Amino acid sequence: LVSVPERGQGQALAVVAPEGGVPRVVSGGAAVVDRPVLDALSYGAGSGLSLRGRAPAGASLRLYADGAAIGDARADGTGGWSFAHRLALSPGQHRLRIDMLDAGGKVLARAEVPFEAAGGGSGGPVTVRPGQSLWRIAETAYGDGVRYVEIFAANRGQISDPNLIYPGQVFALPPAALPQGSIPASSSQSR
Repeated sequence: LVSVPERGQGQALAVVAPEGGVPRVVSGGAAVVDRPVLDALSYGAGSGLSLRGRAPAGASLRLYADGAAIGDARADGTGGWSFAHRLALSPGQHRLRIDMLDAGGKVLARAEVPFEAAGGGSGGPVTVRPGQSLWRIAETAYGDGVRYVEIFAANRGQISDPNLIYPGQVFALPPAALPQGSIPASSSQSR
């Protein structure tokens, strides 16, 4: 992904967004920071929470989900940090907090961001966001990307090719009625 702002409106940014992985900044966005910054967040019911960000080089960070401590991270010599946790969250809105701590544990700076977790197999609509695929939507909703075929089958009127979905489309998420890993007879498409 590449973002090129209007002249004088900021710097260009390039991000690698691997399927099923945490995006990482490969150019731009490397400015020195004096507080914790979250650059990428990935959450899936089956894969847990993955974070990547920046902070002052060597900074100690404590991470929280909905006010509960979930772990610690340390920024490397360039200021980059990452964190992964097999966290299971209920569907809905959540808050992630990152505290930068001094040697005595005192909070020096804080970053807080909201995010929404889809449920493991709960039915309902989902709006496609840039960078999403049916595989990623299925990983988030069901904890298993292979189950994208269920979403494809339930939305055949809107999806002619499971590899071609577009931001803004709204798909029905069927309840987790099929056994995990089964493929409906009407679809033999691959990821």
